[in-house]
Amino acid sequence: MSKNLIKIDLSEGRPKDIDALSVQIASPEKILSWSSGEVKKSETVKYIKSNNYKKELVEEIRKGLPNNLIKWMSEGRVRLPNFFGRTEELKKLFEAFNKYDVLCITGVGGIGKTCLAEVLLSLKVIEGWNIIAIYRESEYISGIGYHPFKKYLLSREKENQKNEIIKTKKFKDKIYFSTIAEAITGRKWDANQKPKDILKELNNKGNVILFLDDFHLADEDVIDFIQRYSKELDRAKIVITSRTDVKVDRYIAYTLKLRGIKDKNEYYSYIDCLSKDPSDEEKSKEKIPDKYKNIFMKISKGHPLITKFLVENFGRVPLKKINSLYNAIKSLGGDEYVEEFFKRFMKEILDNDELKTLCMLSVYRTTVDDDKITKLLSISDELLKNLAKKLMLKTDEEGYMFYDDLIIECANILLEKEFGKSAKIEAHRKAAEYYKEYYEKYLKGKKKSVEYCVEYLYHLVESNNYNEALKILENIELWRNIRRSSNPDDLLQILEKLLELLENMDDIQEKVRVKIKIGDTYISYGEFNKGIGILKEVLDWDISEELKAEGCHILSFALIFTGNWIEAIKYIKKTLYHAEKTKNKEFFTFTPSF
Repeated sequence: MSKNLIKIDLSEGRPKDIDALSVQIASPEKILSWSSGEVKKSETVKYIKSNNYKKELVEEIRKGLPNNLIKWMSEGRVRLPNFFGRTEELKKLFEAFNKYDVLCITGVGGIGKTCLAEVLLSLKVIEGWNIIAIYRESEYISGIGYHPFKKYLLSREKENQKNEIIKTKKFKDKIYFSTIAEAITGRKWDANQKPKDILKELNNKGNVILFLDDFHLADEDVIDFIQRYSKELDRAKIVITSRTDVKVDRYIAYTLKLRGIKDKNEYYSYIDCLSKDPSDEEKSKEKIPDKYKNIFMKISKGHPLITKFLVENFGRVPLKKINSLYNAIKSLGGDEYVEEFFKRFMKEILDNDELKTLCMLSVYRTTVDDDKITKLLSISDELLKNLAKKLMLKTDEEGYMFYDDLIIECANILLEKEFGKSAKIEAHRKAAEYYKEYYEKYLKGKKKSVEYCVEYLYHLVESNNYNEALKILENIELWRNIRRSSNPDDLLQILEKLLELLENMDDIQEKVRVKIKIGDTYISYGEFNKGIGILKEVLDWDISEELKAEGCHILSFALIFTGNWIEAIKYIKKTLYHAEKTKNKEFFTFTPSF
């Protein structure tokens, strides 16, 4: 026996119920029977040996968490905050994400497409994906979508904090390819960049999701880009929400058609959530009885936004009237039903002044200051507050905005239908008056007002006030800043509409002024051939020395950029010749920004 063995003392203070102690060596087979299996993953050893094992373990948990969350949600063990009745849809999207390069979520307005997409994006951020998100500006600032996700984005933006994980870009009325290109590259759009080059930059970023919200507002170039180049995605994905079907190769794209919430319990939970006071979660508004919940489910067809309006306006409209409204439109389907519901419901819950104000506000493309708008429209602040209470408008520190794009669209339709054909022009005239103050501030030296000068120009054109619109174009410095700060496609639409207004004018000078600005806009974002063609055409007309100087000046720079130096020198000489003849000396200092 070994001399190192130690005798066990069983004296006082030790257990006395042990009479004997047996020690045996187990066979390899016996030890194996106790095991749950061999550990084969090399990572296990790495965790033990590495000093960074905690970091690596956290990374492993982080990557596996989204899958587990969806599993737990399916089993009813976990519920995401502010997310109801969409677990199965989320599960389908999550599974499709690994199989397809493009995910399309389609459905009628207000059905919850953005919310579902943003939940998916939230989970993908946990997995380590980066996001490039493109939103309609009015929808973005109103906070529509998945509340925790949008709240995070808006808070970071408000505090001017750089967000490397989720980058956002906003558009006004239409998604242009220039918007997508600038969002992906982080640079001003140059039309010489081919779509394939933009795709290459997207792929090179690696693990990035391009999210296009409200894709039904995309122009032809954007649609063409998605259809043609989505087949070449590598280490990048595209997620789309759209009211209309998206035509993409079915082998690379997965489409989920979103409908109303069908699960009764989930729908009731959604109503209970809506019934809580957002400023105090413990405090509830008037509780909706179950019998009303059932009626709401029938009327809304499970549509989340319609449900929200019914809950927020509970008690304002008699149930009999709501039922009557439903019976009148129940045969309609999809977008028709939703649009007709909101138009009729707005007329039921709003008095004439409230409805007219809402319709007048539907032409504004930015948040409006409450003090300025109340004076301009001769309305009370209480009226705006009532519109916010009825969920038509939403307010923040900057002023009032529409609660949802659906409300803007319906109010815009009702503007002409309820108040006459001239009402829309009058609304734009008032809007131009609203933004004129910013234009005057710009002229006094406040250059940051240039964004609102674009809005001023837009509303002048829409209200047929071409004389004032032309004054803006006469100011070369202001025009240069407008062109630099605007989306070129949006600006081109404004200029083309202005040119239409001038069609019946005998004076050719102002038509040429607009055409020069159109040519300048094309050139500024790289459409050199198109811009050069327009400028050469108008310079052959009988126009003023000032317009010739401006046209030749822009044309000379365009020719330099295209490498046509001999012709460029020719137009530089012409610029100097015509500038000498005009009293306007700005052509000697003005440099195009392209």
